[in-house]
Amino acid sequence: MRQSNVSEAVFGQASYKLTDAFSLTGGVRWTSDVKGMTAAGPLDSITTPVKVSGSNLSWDVSADYIVNDTVNLYARIATGFRAPSIQGRTSPSTRRRAIIRRHAPRRSPPTKPASRRSCSTSGSA
Repeated sequence: MRQSNVSEAVFGQASYKLTDAFSLTGGVRWTSDVKGMTAAGPLDSITTPVKVSGSNLSWDVSADYIVNDTVNLYARIATGFRAPSIQGRTSPSTRRRAIIRRHAPRRSPPTKPASRRSCSTSGSA
């Protein structure tokens, strides 16, 4: 089995001090991944090379506030990227297969809030 991986990325970040105590930082990153796999062996072979690719633009924003000499408040929000992957596996029938997994953010449809029921009891003995 032979696997290949080419990954490229570009990142930029900037900070801006709004006051002596408060600053904002922002950054962006572009990532590109290309993966490939071929296999040949005694059990079976993947005759057509498998190739997957993915790219993403992710970002990052943070805020920093200095309350005093001993207290510093920090908040951050960011997105990320997990590149697609290829896994070569042997199935129960001993045939070689390529299982391709793409890791992308999954968007769930909006759901209705579950109804809540409350029940209270009181009694005296």
